[in-house]
Amino acid sequence: MLKSLWRLIYMARRAILLVIFYLLPVTLQRLRLGLERRPHVRDVTEGRLRHAGRNWALLVVWQPDDWPWFLDVLLDALARRGINVLLVANALPEGPVADCILDRCAALMRRDNQGFDFGGFRDGYQHLMTQEDPQRVLFANDSILYYAEGLDCLLARLLPAAGGADVISTFENREYQFHFQSFLFSVSSHVLRSGIVQDYWRRYLLVSNRRWCILRGEIGFSRCLLHAGRSFEVIASGVALAQALLPMDPQELLALRGDATEELRDEWDALQPLVERASVKGPGQQAAQDTLVMEVVALCQKRSPPHCAPFLYARLLGIRVLKRDLVWRDRYSLTELEWSLRRSGLEERLDEVMAGFRRRGRGTQLRGLQRARYDIGVI
Repeated sequence: MLKSLWRLIYMARRAILLVIFYLLPVTLQRLRLGLERRPHVRDVTEGRLRHAGRNWALLVVWQPDDWPWFLDVLLDALARRGINVLLVANALPEGPVADCILDRCAALMRRDNQGFDFGGFRDGYQHLMTQEDPQRVLFANDSILYYAEGLDCLLARLLPAAGGADVISTFENREYQFHFQSFLFSVSSHVLRSGIVQDYWRRYLLVSNRRWCILRGEIGFSRCLLHAGRSFEVIASGVALAQALLPMDPQELLALRGDATEELRDEWDALQPLVERASVKGPGQQAAQDTLVMEVVALCQKRSPPHCAPFLYARLLGIRVLKRDLVWRDRYSLTELEWSLRRSGLEERLDEVMAGFRRRGRGTQLRGLQRARYDIGVI
């Protein structure tokens, strides 16, 4: 009875917070956006690096203070592959940094950050569709750390020279509603020019709210792509992970718990009986091994994969990108994160990387109204 009462209080509190910090602000923004109709793009400047190919990268960044090393890593890799870059800057340092960036891209668009990353995606998409003739567009942002090792191979799969699936995504997410994770995926011209996609971006409202960007942006755009696309490829798929896990013995599979987030480790430990069955030679050993592999894959996909087990994907599949909010979202402590970075060979700029995680801190340590906003996912 008491447990049910606390559950009811929790749900009522959450509903009130959603009204105050999500529904009301979103409604006011929608009204304002409907009345203003002002452009959010400040200017578009021609860059000094243009390649002959028709593959493009639409890279959205918010870097008001300095230009980080990991974006140079990405731009270098894109240049090696001859990919034209439309860099959409929601915020950018002034002076020499901005001028140097023109040497790294085909065009630089400056805008006012309305709608966050998905606002940048919309304005960048409209520019490419009206001013260029892209064969395929890579959508990318600066929410992840890009590491040089393995990045060329990853981009080769995301941006094939010819052909390829209509939608190629690095990760997919099935935690709440299915969606392609929006920090690194590519889309073919067939889909980009479809009426469904054009209509989606024409109607998309640039609401500056994280929860809106997930529900109407990531999830909404993924639904649109699923309707418009004919074929889909997920590089870090469950099948790809299972194939990498199959050669490992049961104890090795159990030991992978050290690469997972704390919230998954108890469930990982619960696999011990299955590990024991898969370790006993006999007619049922292979079946137990296969079941164990699929249970490990299910755990890695229970939440957002790049948040649950990023180091597993880095070590086993060579996908060496890392979400920059792993500590902020309370997935790893600083100690766990640094240990896993070292174990996984992601030691490039380690001190600088850890300093960034330390500066941002943990969202669970917020207090008052900020903590309430964090709990419902609007920050």
